[in-house]
Amino acid sequence: MSKAETILNPYWVVSDDYNMLDAEFQSYVIKGAKRKYESQLESGKADNLYEVTLHMLNLNSMIGDRRIFDRDMKPCDKATQVSNFVDNYFEADEKKVVTPAKRIYKMANKSMVETLGKYLGIATKIMGSVEIAFRNKKAHLEPVIYLVVNVTGCGVYDVWRIELDIKKDVAGDIRNIGSFEAAGNKETEFTKFIEAYNKRETDKSTMMKMDNTVLMSMPVAHDHQTAATVVKDTLLYNKLFVGDAEMNLDILMEMRDVILKEAKFPYKLTMK
Repeated sequence: MSKAETILNPYWVVSDDYNMLDAEFQSYVIKGAKRKYESQLESGKADNLYEVTLHMLNLNSMIGDRRIFDRDMKPCDKATQVSNFVDNYFEADEKKVVTPAKRIYKMANKSMVETLGKYLGIATKIMGSVEIAFRNKKAHLEPVIYLVVNVTGCGVYDVWRIELDIKKDVAGDIRNIGSFEAAGNKETEFTKFIEAYNKRETDKSTMMKMDNTVLMSMPVAHDHQTAATVVKDTLLYNKLFVGDAEMNLDILMEMRDVILKEAKFPYKLTMK
């Protein structure tokens, strides 16, 4: 599975590709991106949840700390453009006028909050219809997590490898690494799969074991890749917002409730 491509450049608000501080032009950029997000949502997928989350974090970090990050979590090198935008934003309050930056930020924030709420709605609907089991309550802190997916009543198990190093790529990496059939003793077949896979894995820290394995049972109606991606994003949200605490499987639902209630996303990136 290839990584989900970003629909809107993380630097869009200060990028040379766009007309910074041209509110009318930027409104078309925002509307165009929203149409693409809506198209994905209509298909019942939430592949770009990570991206809309990054945009929301960036909007808050830009105003709060004058910083913007790309999907590789590297600070934007356009420090002058960022400062110019933020200065123009605060000039609106100082002079009691509506500046271009204020208009652009307001449009972007409203659009992204609405879009993120919809993405989280799709994701929570999927998470609410599956069953998750894991032994390690801090599995989201593992360098690699393995997700074993089974359709209820079916003897075939798909195995996905999830890597979430948010200091390198907030989107993470998720790919299918095989499957096994367990018509009889599933634990025996699972053990065989683990042993065979680990023979090919050279790094001991990323080998498959119970502490970095999450099990998911889902109804036949769900696409494996879509469901696995939602689990990946649940792990991502835990990594971003829970940190060293125990994993919270309801975090997407709780975040959606906050957004619906407050009509804002009250978080920013604080990575050094």
